[in-house]
Amino acid sequence: GGDATANPTTTGVLTIGASAHALARDTAAADALVNGIGQRASATGGGDATITMSNTADASISVLANATATGSEAFAAVAATTVRGARVGTGMFQAAFASGVGTAPGGGNASVTLTNDGAINIAANAVANATARSAFALGNVGVGVIQNATATNGQASASLTNSGTLTISADASAAAGSRIVGVGATATTVLGDALASASVATGIGQLVNLNGGLGGSAVLNNSGTVNITAAANAGGGANAALNTTSSFGTGTTAITFSSPIPGAEAIVHVGIGQIVNAGTGTALVGAGATATTGTIAGDAVASQVNSGTINIGAKASATGTAQAMAVAAVSAGDVQIAAAAGGNATASISNSGTLSISAVANATGGTAQGAFSTVTAAGTTSTLAPGALAVIVNGIRQVAAATPAVTGVVAVPTTGGGTTAATTAALNGDASVTLNNSGTISIGASANAVATGPAMASAAVFTGISQSAFAGAVTPGTGATAAIAGGNASASLTNSGTINIGADANASGSAAAANAGVGVGIGQCAAAGAGSANVSLVNATTPGTGTATAGFVGAI
Repeated sequence: GGDATANPTTTGVLTIGASAHALARDTAAADALVNGIGQRASATGGGDATITMSNTADASISVLANATATGSEAFAAVAATTVRGARVGTGMFQAAFASGVGTAPGGGNASVTLTNDGAINIAANAVANATARSAFALGNVGVGVIQNATATNGQASASLTNSGTLTISADASAAAGSRIVGVGATATTVLGDALASASVATGIGQLVNLNGGLGGSAVLNNSGTVNITAAANAGGGANAALNTTSSFGTGTTAITFSSPIPGAEAIVHVGIGQIVNAGTGTALVGAGATATTGTIAGDAVASQVNSGTINIGAKASATGTAQAMAVAAVSAGDVQIAAAAGGNATASISNSGTLSISAVANATGGTAQGAFSTVTAAGTTSTLAPGALAVIVNGIRQVAAATPAVTGVVAVPTTGGGTTAATTAALNGDASVTLNNSGTISIGASANAVATGPAMASAAVFTGISQSAFAGAVTPGTGATAAIAGGNASASLTNSGTINIGADANASGSAAAANAGVGVGIGQCAAAGAGSANVSLVNATTPGTGTATAGFVGAI
């Protein structure tokens, strides 16, 4: 089959944007949605599918969604059932697909490549300014950069190289207004409320053979600056929080639930994600009448090399004269998953620069806490919720799994007169995860609550760094000839630089409570069904370079 190729180069300024600005005496609502650049290539019959995109040193690419609402009441967020705000659906999308059988091992190859030497900015910015009442703002980036490559019987690869600046950001700002109700001695100033939500679903995603294929690799090389951030700011009014109530039943069976909603919420669901799968395929061996078809196994490789700066962070700030609540969370900062059936699976990170993953929540108000409550005929029960909550679920997570691929099966008679399938041949691979740090890695959550009344702050890092390697096993043969076989598994972390993993919580008020914890600082696991399993953690100084530091703050 023929090849499919797409390879644009940007040398100037490319801007793709949607901007909405609503100005009203009463209610103002603004909504902006943009999708940026999409590239697809598909080749069948053994051809190659290749996508490349280059942004040169003096060039810039911008994919921008801006929504600004100014009015008595302002919505750059959700109004009734309509989603309003600033939203980037997909900033940059690359997808290559190749299928077919070739005479060399495998068949058609699929590759996607993005090279940035200049500036790439993918941003959603929502601003709601209320002059008299409440303000609501929503800024969301669905996917910043996504690379997808699949080769059913060849090699699939996704590569991102950055020596410039790559920024993926979601920002939401809500400022409540005020109005005077009544006249004369009865005049009262009434403040509105403010809610702001900013989120990045996936910053950078590399998906290789997601639905199956032969061999695959995902490579991220950064010598520049990568920023993946979500920031929410809500204030200027009475409440930077919202309490919802739902009721069920009647009479003595009635039950009412009340739940607090933070006024400022910033979430990065996945900062950087690499998922690579590898399986088996076929290759023609020999030529002419002697040619035969054999089964081969591919390898799965997820690789990151950082000598620059990578920042992945969520920051939420809420202020209110009455109640203020802020939540900042990073669900998965940097994730690598490599899985191979029959081949080797490798996940590796080499950091000589700066890698920072952070969640920061700040709440300042008359009250900086909330409560979950349940009201029944028997009474009311309540559970306090922190006014400032900062959470990192997974900082860095590396997983490599190598499972056997059965290539031969024979029917073996059973004592009952039937048959059962027995494995006669299989392909096995090794699983390996490595992290080498000679730079600085920081993973931290910080929560700060300040109030004239009660204040509560909570910060948690559930898992700072996690490494898991699994190698499966199979038993080919039957009876006395049966022997278990499988690959090796290893997890290794070597630090000659600085690693800081911490949680910090501060609360100040008429009554204050602060909680901070690190569940697992560094966790390593290796398991092999038939081969060897090894874990290694080395915190050592490179000769002549000073000291190596690994620090943990909080409860471990």
